[in-house]
Amino acid sequence: MTIVKGQIESLKRIKVTLAEHGVTQFNSIADINRFLKNYDHERSQINTRIKYEIESEIEALITDRNSLQELFNRLNKEESNKLTSTIDKLEQKLSHLREQKPNLWVEAFHLVQYFYTKYRKTKLENNFKRIVEKNTESVTQNLTDTERRLSDYETNKTQFINNRNSAELGKLNSTKRLIDGMYALIAGAVGESKVVDELTKLSENHVLINDYAVDFEKPLYNKKLKQRIHSIQIDHLLITSAGIFIIETKNWSQKSIHSYSMRSPIQQVRRTSYALFVLLNSESSESRFRLKKHHWGAKQIPIRSLVVMINNKPKEKFKYVEVKQLKELNSYIKYFDPIFEPDEVSRITDYLDTLSR
Repeated sequence: MTIVKGQIESLKRIKVTLAEHGVTQFNSIADINRFLKNYDHERSQINTRIKYEIESEIEALITDRNSLQELFNRLNKEESNKLTSTIDKLEQKLSHLREQKPNLWVEAFHLVQYFYTKYRKTKLENNFKRIVEKNTESVTQNLTDTERRLSDYETNKTQFINNRNSAELGKLNSTKRLIDGMYALIAGAVGESKVVDELTKLSENHVLINDYAVDFEKPLYNKKLKQRIHSIQIDHLLITSAGIFIIETKNWSQKSIHSYSMRSPIQQVRRTSYALFVLLNSESSESRFRLKKHHWGAKQIPIRSLVVMINNKPKEKFKYVEVKQLKELNSYIKYFDPIFEPDEVSRITDYLDTLSR
């Protein structure tokens, strides 16, 4: 299976655009396709789902209320019993003090102890309810809040459903409009994803780099095309034992193919091919690869340029660039005989990785 590096460029742009609008649930084209496929069903089911959610939330609040009520009853009983026990012990101490007949020299201390114990007992009796309430305050507050929320749900249930239904529909429709507005970009991502899926069927001695890009500090000059090249960007760069394949993907309709307003992918690929040839076949780069010498001389790294059309392709043939349909892609790549060993493919890949931005 082909080793794949990087994410397709159009998918990156889609995710960035969606994230700018607060939409983060899509991680792949498959996720977007599922959303579009299920949109009408999801829209029709929103009200039913929200009713179920509200009912579930009410049931959960009832369960919480009942649990808190049980906890309150238990704590209230425990605190009441604890306080009653303390008061009983103080009463026992008072009875004991009444029965004692102290000597004159301890009578003053006896009286102080008696009145202090009586004061403590009276204070606890007079503040019995408030003390119990203070010791169960946090549970009481939670119980009150839960009962208030439950009452709010039960009183305004229809309003809650309508408000949430409106918000969910608004979010769903907004996402749908956003995706519809990116039709061309999504179509491109679909096409590139299909190319990646097709290329992964090749053997493991193939390396695929998606969205390969290089910036040049000093622009390259192509005399034949009479243009300076400041940077290159490649949809798919496939490194194989037979050389390198530059692959540009187009998911165009027949109408787009014949439209003069569409930029020629042939010119785009030729420009990229020239730049990559210079990068890989100069004497300085050759020393970095440490390619095995042939007894006839230094080996050149073949670079083949491809435009892959997902559905339709022109009837015409073009110089320097092959135009293939998706179904023809892998058979074309496998047609070429291997000239590099696996370790050489790895070294070429590593060198290309160091150049990319």
